[in-house]
Amino acid sequence: MSREIRQRINFYTGEFRPPAMPADIRRLLNQLLLSALAALLLTLLLFGGQRWAVYQTQTLSAAGAELQQQLLHEKSRLPPLTPDAQLQSQVESLRAGVQNSQRVLTYLSQENIGEQASFTPLVAQLADVNNDNIWLSGFSLFDRGSNIELRGYMRQAQQISPYIATLVAQPAYRQRAFRQIDLNEVDGKSWLMFRLDTRPPADAASSSVAMGGRR
Repeated sequence: MSREIRQRINFYTGEFRPPAMPADIRRLLNQLLLSALAALLLTLLLFGGQRWAVYQTQTLSAAGAELQQQLLHEKSRLPPLTPDAQLQSQVESLRAGVQNSQRVLTYLSQENIGEQASFTPLVAQLADVNNDNIWLSGFSLFDRGSNIELRGYMRQAQQISPYIATLVAQPAYRQRAFRQIDLNEVDGKSWLMFRLDTRPPADAASSSVAMGGRR
C-alpha cells in the first residue's frame, strides 16, 4: 500500500505577501504631498490677487476717463458755468484710486511670493464687508502692509461704528485697530467723507512729511 505525502502551503503568511512600504517613507511622501498642495494654493492666491488688482486698476481707469469726458463735455457746452463740484470730487477720488491700485500692483509684482500673499486677504476681505450706506473711494498700505488707511463716504455718522465692527471681524483685520477715525462734511452734500487709519496720528504725520505726501 503506497502512501501519498500531502503538504499544505499557506499563501497568507508574511513570506508570501508583497513587500510593504516603510512607515517613515509613507510619512515623508504624505508631507511632500501636503507641501505641494500648500504651494499650489499659495500660488493660486497670489495669481488671484494680481488679477484682482489689474481688474480694479482697469475699472477705475475706465470710470475716471468716462467722468473726465463728461466734465469736458459740460465745460464745452456751458463755458460760463463752473464745473460741478461733485463730478470733480469723483474724478479726483477715482484718480487717487487708480494711482493707489497701480502702487499695490507694482508692489505685488516686485515682492516675493510670501510677502505678496499676505496682502491678498487685506484687499479681498474689504469686498466682503457689504453696507449700502458706505462706499470706499480708496485705500493705502503702509509699513509693508502692517498699517492700512481706508477712505470713502457714508450717509450718517453713526454708520461708522457698525462698519468698523464688521470689518475687524474679518480674519485679516482681527489683529488691527483703527487709531484714527476722521469724519468731514462735504459742502452742500448730504453725505460725509471718512478716513480710517491704523497708524497713530504722530506716525501718520511723520510718514506723510518724510515721503513728501506720497503713499
